[in-house]
Amino acid sequence: LGGRDGNGIHDTVERAVILRNADAPVAKGEAVTGTGTLGAGTWYYKVSAVLSDGDPDNKAGETLPSDEVIVTLSQAGSIKLTWPQVTVNGMAAAKYRVYRTDAPNGTSQTEHLIDEATGLEYTDMGKAAGTKKPRGRAQGKGTTPCGNFC
Repeated sequence: LGGRDGNGIHDTVERAVILRNADAPVAKGEAVTGTGTLGAGTWYYKVSAVLSDGDPDNKAGETLPSDEVIVTLSQAGSIKLTWPQVTVNGMAAAKYRVYRTDAPNGTSQTEHLIDEATGLEYTDMGKAAGTKKPRGRAQGKGTTPCGNFC
């Protein structure tokens, strides 16, 4: 209990919030042809919710990501993702993070952050992927232990 740092002795305990699979968004995707610069092939996505600053347990925290959404484009175009509102502790999510593989026909479970959305849909027109990965999520029988990002 407690500890010591450069400011003195601590007599409090802080506990990590356990993230629940039930709080993750349930995302769906569809191919849109005629607009966008995404190359033809299979794309992998995940969506997570970012909680509000007022959340009592996980202030501005991120939920676990959705199950992987897999969409195949037969020609260059865009992909539209949708999801229902996520509510945690009676509060709606403040925004959503969208993760995608870096290239078509990429490797499943290697998504990186591409953008944030404040609504309940996002159309990926071909924005470059970043380097942040979504939090770990139980996969099949095992789990992936991660901090904020793997």
